[in-house]
Order: sequence, then structure tokens, then C-alpha cells
Amino acid sequence: MSEIPTIKVENVTKTFHLTGETITALKDISFAICAGEFIVAAGPSGSGKSTLLHLLGALDVPDKGKIMVNGRDIAVMSESLRANFRRYEIGFVFQTFSLIPVLTVYENVEYALLLKGVPKGQRKRMVMETLTTVGLERYATRYPRQLSGGQQQRVAVCRAIAGQCTYILADEPTANLDAKNAMGLMEIMRQLNIERKVTFIISSHDPRVISKAERVIYLEDGALRDSTI
Repeated sequence: MSEIPTIKVENVTKTFHLTGETITALKDISFAICAGEFIVAAGPSGSGKSTLLHLLGALDVPDKGKIMVNGRDIAVMSESLRANFRRYEIGFVFQTFSLIPVLTVYENVEYALLLKGVPKGQRKRMVMETLTTVGLERYATRYPRQLSGGQQQRVAVCRAIAGQCTYILADEPTANLDAKNAMGLMEIMRQLNIERKVTFIISSHDPRVISKAERVIYLEDGALRDSTI
């Protein structure tokens, strides 16, 4: 793991305006992340974890503050630049798996590479290597509906890492999994973190997930309460 921060969140505030109500999801939070870390953003429901991941993934922008990634403030990028940032540098894993049901396992993983314009022969090698890493190579021709929840989430992880993204953001990735599959998924992500040096930032309130973190960022009511090794 590098000791030089590659992500810096500086005095970030994010509010949402609902009918007759303003909700402050994040309140002036600051912290840094180094390349290769395996981090869990922890806290109860409504603490701001998902909002934080959306901001780190350039899916939304803060009302105040900076989000510096490799020296660039993604909060002030144009939408087209943020789209390129998401395409080339960020992999997403969601609790609902978000696989494309009409595509096979192979095609779901390949899709991220198609968006990047990776040549066909290279795509095949990268997809199969990634599926083999998580033990799903023999399921390449199956469809998401033919897989268990744990297998579907492994496909989602494959899709996120196949494009050799620098950062993986996983929003409550074990929420829809039983204990065995949840821990299996965490072991896979930790293995990928160690072997491929990919930075993982995972949101969760599950103690079993939190226990696997190298560092935990605790959020409560939108405020940063602690950041521990």
C-alpha cells in the first residue's frame, strides 16, 4: 500500500432538498485514502455512507468542498469528464447486483471492456482471467437468473475489476447475501485488493464486513466520527 494519498476529501458537505425539508447527508467531512487500501465506510442506515460513495464515484457532486483524485478535483469536472472518470478509473459494485439480465455472465463482464474500446481478442482473455479468479469460468454462458445471489455478486465484482480500474466502490455489497456468501465475497475482494493492488472502498453496517477492513471510516448523521486503523 502506498503512503501517499491518492484521494482527498476536503470539507465536503452534501444536502438534499425534499418537499418542505432539507436533509444534510454529509457535514463538512475530510479524510484521505492511499492507493491500495481496503477501507470500509461504516455507520447506521442514513449515516451518509451511500452518499459518500456516490460522490467518490462522480455519480453526484458536493455542495461544498473538494474531492481530489490523483490531483484532480472531480467535483468541478464537466459531466463528460466525470463520465470518462467513471468509465476508466472507477468500478462499481451495488447491493442489488445490477447485472443486465439479457446478457450472459461473460457478456456482463465484457460490457465494461466494450465501453472502453478494448479489442475483441484482448477482451476475451481479460474476461476469462477475471472469471477464473473468482471461480466462475464454467458459468460464463449462463444468465444472471441461473445463478445464486452470491454468484451474481461475484459477477458484479468481475465486471468492476475486469477493466483494470484503479478504485472499486462497493455499496452494501453483502446486504442481499447470506452469511456464507457474504464472507466468501469479502475474501474474494480482499484477495483482489492484495494481488491486484486495487483500492477498495466498501460501505456497510455489517460487523462481519467491518471486521475485514484495514481501516474503518465511521459516519454518523452525516458527520465523520472516527477513522481508525
